[in-house]
Amino acid sequence: MADVPAAAPCPECGSSSKRQFGVAALIRPGSRAVRLIDATKRTASEPSVVAAPPPRRSVPISRNPLHRTLPRP
Repeated sequence: MADVPAAAPCPECGSSSKRQFGVAALIRPGSRAVRLIDATKRTASEPSVVAAPPPRRSVPISRNPLHRTLPRP
């Protein structure tokens, strides 16, 4: 950045113009975003293999007698 002059000619009219840096040029993706993008690309050709289905979640049983009268799904 130090080697670039502070002013440059305008490509349309040829007059001198001041250089400016945009925010997008200074932002780079974080490591989490890069890992997520890489994992997404990898799953297209290498899907993950599972040994068994996920375990069932147990439903807590209520001991309250009033709950017996509630409608069940």
